[in-house]
Amino acid sequence: MLSCVKARNSMYNNDALIVKRELFVDFVLFLCEAHKNYFCESVLPSWCKVMYYTFYSWTDGIVGSCANLAMGNSSWTHCHIEKLWKITDYCPPCDTLGLQVLLLERSINPPKLISVAQFLPEKAHSLQLEAFSVAIKKLDSEFPRPRLQFVGSCRNEADEKRLQNLKDPTVRLKVEEDVDFYKNVTYSFISFHFIF
Repeated sequence: MLSCVKARNSMYNNDALIVKRELFVDFVLFLCEAHKNYFCESVLPSWCKVMYYTFYSWTDGIVGSCANLAMGNSSWTHCHIEKLWKITDYCPPCDTLGLQVLLLERSINPPKLISVAQFLPEKAHSLQLEAFSVAIKKLDSEFPRPRLQFVGSCRNEADEKRLQNLKDPTVRLKVEEDVDFYKNVTYSFISFHFIF
């Protein structure tokens, strides 16, 4: 996150209004309110955000390095803990027996692309949908049309809205018949319908 703010890249958690501003312009605004429409953007918010995240990372590193045990659920969290906390990591035990019976090579018709992730902005589901649409358009007509299947959970109303906003563009992209959405399904459902 800190690298995105320093580079002044607009993202789901770094608003374009903050990214575009320049410090000099805020100073001019302070001196000359009449030119507010002309001088409306400043680097001060980006600078403040960088300072905030730097301070947060520093304090997070100190507090985290005191932990005896830390658990995370993603590779991002793993990298975060490893970089800031500098503590030893252990892989948690998990049942893989069900996965060991999978055939590594099997034909699935039509081919399926499965995206398993909670419906959050940082998972870039809309980018996956657009990439799928581009790939479908470039697909040779002799090949079977693949299916894109989004599998994820919705914790609250914001996630529900995000999921609906993901469904809406399928019509515009002409892939509504090729995309499926599965919300709040169990691991056994995923194993049965997608893996086996």
